[in-house]
Amino acid sequence: MAQMEGLCRAVSTGLRYGIPVEEFIKQLEGIRCPEPLMWPIEERVLSCLDAVAQVLKEIYIHDR
Repeated sequence: MAQMEGLCRAVSTGLRYGIPVEEFIKQLEGIRCPEPLMWPIEERVLSCLDAVAQVLKEIYIHDR
């Protein structure tokens, strides 16, 4: 939990300082845990970091 909180604070700070959200998505998307949750391909989450990238994409990219 501490690592996720730290990551989320870093992303939040970066966004406030003008780092494009696409850069965070590019860096986090696709990072895998040894045993990712295997749902249908359109819902697949490879790791907590991949989930953060998916949420950023959903909020900032799909809503444009």
